[in-house]
Amino acid sequence: MMKLKHSCPLCGSKNYNHLYDIDEHKKEVITYICNNCGFIFLSPRPSIQERGVFYQKTSVLKSECSILISDDKNFFQFESIARTRLNILADNLEKYLWSNNHQKSVLEVGCGTGSFLRLMRGCGWNVLGLEPDITYAKAAEERYNIEIKGEFIQELSTDQKFDLIATFHVIEHVDDPNIFLAAIHSCLVDDGYLFLECPSIDKWYGDSIDFFLQDVHINTFSQKTLFAFLAKAGFKTIANGWNGNGLWVIAKKDKTANLPVVWDDPERIKHIVREAYRNSRNQNLLAKRFISRVQRGLTLIKEDPLQFPYKVLAKVQKRFGVPANTRISSTKNQIIDIRELNANDIGITPVITTNTKDTVLKIAHLGVHGNISNGGDTLLFPAVRYLFQTNLAPTNFTLFQVRDKVTQETIDAINQHDALVIGGGGLFLADTNPNNLSGWQWPCPIELLEQIKIPIIVFSVGYNKFRGQQEFADVFHRSVCKLVEKSAFFGLRNYGSIQQLKNYLPEELHERLVFQPCPTTVLSKFYAGIPQISNNDNDQRVITINIALDRHHLRFGHKEDEILWNIAEVLLSFQQDGWQIRLLNHCPVDTETSFWFRAKSLYSEERNLHYLPPQASIDAYSDVSLAIGMRGHAQMIPFGLGCPILSLISHDKLGFFLEDIEHPEWGIEVKSSNFRDELTDKISSILGNRQATIYQLEKAQDRLWNVTCDNLTHIRKIIQAS
Repeated sequence: MMKLKHSCPLCGSKNYNHLYDIDEHKKEVITYICNNCGFIFLSPRPSIQERGVFYQKTSVLKSECSILISDDKNFFQFESIARTRLNILADNLEKYLWSNNHQKSVLEVGCGTGSFLRLMRGCGWNVLGLEPDITYAKAAEERYNIEIKGEFIQELSTDQKFDLIATFHVIEHVDDPNIFLAAIHSCLVDDGYLFLECPSIDKWYGDSIDFFLQDVHINTFSQKTLFAFLAKAGFKTIANGWNGNGLWVIAKKDKTANLPVVWDDPERIKHIVREAYRNSRNQNLLAKRFISRVQRGLTLIKEDPLQFPYKVLAKVQKRFGVPANTRISSTKNQIIDIRELNANDIGITPVITTNTKDTVLKIAHLGVHGNISNGGDTLLFPAVRYLFQTNLAPTNFTLFQVRDKVTQETIDAINQHDALVIGGGGLFLADTNPNNLSGWQWPCPIELLEQIKIPIIVFSVGYNKFRGQQEFADVFHRSVCKLVEKSAFFGLRNYGSIQQLKNYLPEELHERLVFQPCPTTVLSKFYAGIPQISNNDNDQRVITINIALDRHHLRFGHKEDEILWNIAEVLLSFQQDGWQIRLLNHCPVDTETSFWFRAKSLYSEERNLHYLPPQASIDAYSDVSLAIGMRGHAQMIPFGLGCPILSLISHDKLGFFLEDIEHPEWGIEVKSSNFRDELTDKISSILGNRQATIYQLEKAQDRLWNVTCDNLTHIRKIIQAS
C-alpha cells in the first residue's frame, strides 16, 4: 500500500497501487488504481495549461479520430458517428426527443465539429455548443451555422437551463469528474437528461493496453465507476450500452439525496489489465497465423472451387470478400429467379441460350459492384450487363471494381477480353475516391490507360460534380482527355454532362461525346422481374420520398432545416388527406431524414435500400402513384418503371435529366424562394393528372429507348470489327 498526495476522485481514499508500470510503457505520469473503489486515474494530475500544451504538441484529439477537420470525407465520418448517437437517443427517449409541448434546448460540451448538434437542431431543438478548440469551433460555425462558445462547462456564461446536455469523450480528459458533473447538473432543468459517452476499461481498444491507457486520458472508467460518479452527482442512470468501443449512458437529473453508489472490484480491473497486456503480446502472432490461413483458403477457392460445397462457397465469398470476378463454381444446377439474385450474380453469363460458342463475348465490366451502400448503384450496374446480354450479344462478364488500385496486372487481365465497359454511374466525381492518378473514381494512371488494347466502351457515365464543389485537379483534364481519345464509344447519361465535360477537352474531341441514357430509365423495356405498374388511380395511393443527405452543405447551404421541414409539412398534409407516405433511403446517410420529418410530426413507412439486392429498389417503386426524389436514381428508377416522378433538384444532374426528357416542369429547385408552395402545387397537379403524366412519361421513355438501341447497334459493330 502507498499513500497518494491526492485522494481518489471517486471515493476519497488514499490507498492505491500502480496499475500499469511496465518497461515498454513510456509514460510521463503513472496510472494508478484505487484499492477501495476501482477507479483508474493519473497522478500527478496535469494542469489545464499543461494539457493544452500537450494537445497542441501531440495533436492527440485529432490523431485519435485519425482525421483532418477540413476534409469533407472526414466531416462525413463525424456525421456518421453523430447519427449512431442520435439513434441511441431516439431508441431510449423517442417521445421526449420529438415532443411538441415546447421547444427544448440542448447543450453539447466539447462539441467538436458540431455534427451531433446539427441533427438535434433538425429534430426541432435549440442548440448550443461548447468547444475550447478554436479550429473545431470555427469548422462547426462555418459548416452548420451553429452557435459555439469557447468556454468550459464550469465557466459557462449563461443562466439558461437545458433539457439535455450531451458530452462525448470529454469526461476522461477533465481534471475532476465531480466538478464537471456538478456543473452539468446545475445547468439542466429539473428532470433534464445527460447523454454521455466515454472509453471504458471493460472494453478497451487499440493495438495494446499501452495505447488505451494514454497520458491524455486522465481518468479511465469502468461501467461501475462511471455509474458511481453519476450517482454521486445526482444522476439516475436509465439506460446504457456500447457504441462501438464507447460506453454510453443516459441519466436523468434526480433531486433525491444520497442515491446509492456502488464501487467496482479493483481486483477485477487489475485482472483485465494483466490479461490485456498478455494478449497484446500474443496478438501479432495470432493475427499473422489467421491471415495466413485465410489467404490459403481464398487461394484454394479461386483455384479449385469444386472442393467446397455450394453453400459453403457462398458464405466464404461473402464473409471474406472474394473478388467479384472470382467464379464460384458448383455442380449444383439451379434455375434462379433474377428477383432473388444479388447484384454480382445478375447478367454475368448469357441470359439467352446460344449454340454457337463463337458468338459469346468476353467483356470486362468496370463499376461499383455488389449489394452496396447505394441502392441505386446496386441496381444500375447489373442493369448495364442485362441490357448488353439481351440487346447486344451473349456475354461472359468479368467484374472489376472501379475504385480498386490499378496495376499492370489489372491492365493485363482487362486485355484478355473483347472489350472494356466502363459505367454507368456518376464516375466523374473527385471526392468519392480521392486520388492524384486520374482525379476521378477510377484511379488509373495515364501510362497504364495507354496500355489498354481492346475497345473501351464508356457507357452512360455522368459528370457528377456538385454545385459549389472544388474544381477537379489538373490530372483530371489529362486523364479524361486520354480516356476520350482511346474510347471507341463515349456515352454520357445526359446532355448536361456532355456540355460540362467539353470544358475539359480540346475542341477536336467534342464530337466523340454522345448521349447514352442511364439503363435504369428504360428498365421496363428490357429488365426481367419488372412488375406491371397499375394505371388505375384507385389501386394505389402511395407517395414515395427520397432525400439525399450526403454533402448537405453543398445541396442546401444553411437552409437545410427550412427545406426539410417544408417537405415534411407538405407531405404531412397529403398524409392527412389519406395518402400513404413511404420514405425510401437509398444510402445510410439518408436515414437521417426521419429526424427532420418527426420534428414536424410526420411518421411514415420507411424502407432502407442500401446493402440489399437490386430487386429491393424495383419493389419499392412498383406500387407507387408518385415518386419524389432527390437522388439521381430516386428519379431515374421509378421513371424507368413507368411511375410519375417529381425531382427535388439539389444537384444539376436532376435538371439535366428533366431537360433530356423535355419535362422540366417535373422538378423543383430546393432553394426556390417559393419552394413549399411549388411543392404542394406540383404534387397536386401530377396526382390530379396522373394518366396524362404516365402517357407523357411513356413517350419520353420511348425516345430514350430508341437512342439506347441505336447506340447498342453501333457498339456491336465496334466489337465485331475488333
